[in-house]
Amino acid sequence: MPINNNLFGVYKSVKLGGREVVASSFSRNRNMQASSINYVQGTPKARVMDIGTVDETISIEAPIFVGAGSTVDGRNIANQKIREILNPQTAVLPILTAANFSIGQDSSSVSLTLESDGDPNNTTAFEISSSSVEALNPLGTPTRLAKFYDIRVQIGSRKYFVMSATINVSATTDKKYFFIPGDWNDYRGWGTLGGATGYDVGTGVGSTNLTIRNADGSARSGSGITFQPGNQFPFIGISGLKISGNGKAAVLLENLTDSGGTGTSSFLDTNESINLSVQSGTTDITLQDPGVVRYENADFRVEIYDPIWHAAQTAGNLTPSAGFGWTSLLSTDIDTSRAIVHTSNFSLTPGLMTVDFNFITWIK
Repeated sequence: MPINNNLFGVYKSVKLGGREVVASSFSRNRNMQASSINYVQGTPKARVMDIGTVDETISIEAPIFVGAGSTVDGRNIANQKIREILNPQTAVLPILTAANFSIGQDSSSVSLTLESDGDPNNTTAFEISSSSVEALNPLGTPTRLAKFYDIRVQIGSRKYFVMSATINVSATTDKKYFFIPGDWNDYRGWGTLGGATGYDVGTGVGSTNLTIRNADGSARSGSGITFQPGNQFPFIGISGLKISGNGKAAVLLENLTDSGGTGTSSFLDTNESINLSVQSGTTDITLQDPGVVRYENADFRVEIYDPIWHAAQTAGNLTPSAGFGWTSLLSTDIDTSRAIVHTSNFSLTPGLMTVDFNFITWIK
């Protein structure tokens, strides 16, 4: 059989919203709502179709890199899309709906789900090319996978013996559809301007843009609102953002004090348990009191070591408390210092004792 490398994805690269991304897999799914409807029509044969709106979702499984490749990895694109949610004026399609940061012993990765409008005229939301990703060129700074020794974790009071952690960033989007403006001359919304003064029109059937202007035809302050009327593509709005996560940690129970000289211990004394609260009056979850909002008394931080950030801190004569090279795995625009632990599941077996926990954070 002949060799044809054009069939294989390893020879391709991808951009999302104009930004290069390196991933283990991409998928773009477009769906147009369509179904047949039967009426009282003298036959069971499908004679009428109900054709509705278009949806487009993009799914990505991307690694977290150390080295020059960190500029094109899953963490980089996820944080860029998170910043766009926090500052919607900068947002471009596709829009992030979920980013799951998974931190493990062997490797760390990010799973992303994004939404676009399905418009085939939008050529920048998802681009495929044959260009190699220059950031991975080893003649610059080589790239490797981020491992457990690149990452430090403090999830509330749990900073010792943490085995894995997941941070879930979830955005809520809303899709809306509108009628064609009433003074648009062509009833399809794809024609040319015919006497209306409130709009600017681009030419070309199938790619006509309409920009809303003031009633007298003058330009609006700002960039205006541009869209294509008379099509099946939605207006997408961002209506919510939340951060939650979970983790697994080993439990340490150590007899430091002989209770009453009996030679036994129930691990109730101070510092005899780590990652599990067994002392009276302590709890593994963030219990609340009347009239008071309780939160964890330690920050939730997942950080990766960055020598460039270390050099910047050193050049700025910052104190060691500033971190010296450790930078948040999440966008620094997000403050997760206020969080609650709402699940704590302790597992006692002949093997390693562990606790699984879930948390959710306020977002500044």
